[in-house]
Formats: sequence, structure tokens, C-alpha cells
Amino acid sequence: MFTPSTSIDDRPREHGIPATGMGMTLRTNLEGLEAGLVAIVLLVLVLAAILIMDQFNVHVKEGVPRHKAMVAAATERFRPIVMITLAAVLGMLPLALGRGIGAEMRNGVGIASVGGILMAGVLTLVVMPILYDLCTRKDKASP
Repeated sequence: MFTPSTSIDDRPREHGIPATGMGMTLRTNLEGLEAGLVAIVLLVLVLAAILIMDQFNVHVKEGVPRHKAMVAAATERFRPIVMITLAAVLGMLPLALGRGIGAEMRNGVGIASVGGILMAGVLTLVVMPILYDLCTRKDKASP
């Protein structure tokens, strides 16, 4: 629970999950759009990245060097992110593999969803920690 004596970084990150979903829904409704494939894939990507960054911040507060903290956070959050990704992919498989009347129209969306969600998982687990580490690396030559 957030109390005035705790800092903003001490609050649980779970508060960001409903806010992200509400923000996505509100924005797409304001634009007159539907929450399509790209929005759902980006939501999965953002939520998975929050898991890694939250663990990274915990390690940094403990005094672990930034590079080691990022490697440890990505390693520790590997299983939850894979579980999120697989749950989303398995949920889209009936859409991708469906047969019957009108299935040819839905199959493309399902296949694109599966590919996008898998790519989001890979980007979250591999590319995001590397890019964050490279972008926040402090130059050792500077005082």
C-alpha cells in the first residue's frame, strides 16, 4: 500500500498494468479506432518489460552494478515473460488455425497475432535489456 512516507519507486508496479490497458482503450476510442493487433502486441511488450525493469530497479537499490543487475533481472524474469508470451500465443492459435466458414479472413489476423506476440517476447527478453544497458552505460573515462 502506498503511504506518504514511501517513495514513488516503492509502490508496486501492478498499478501500471490496469493503467496501461485503460490508456490504450481510451486512446483508441478517442481516435475512433479499435484496439487492434498492434495495440495488443505493444501492451504485451510493455507489460513484460515492466517485469524486467522492476526487478532491475530492485537490484540497483541493493547496490548491484547496473550491468549485472540487468543480466540478473532478465534471467530472473525469463520464466514469467515466457509464460505470458505462450499464454497469448496459445490463445491466438484457434484464430490462426481455425477452419470453417469465413476462417480464411480470420486466419491472417491470427497468424499475424501469433508472430507479433512471439516477436514481442523475443524483443523483451533479448533486445530490450541490451539496448537499456547500452543506453544507460556511463563512460568510464569521464570523472
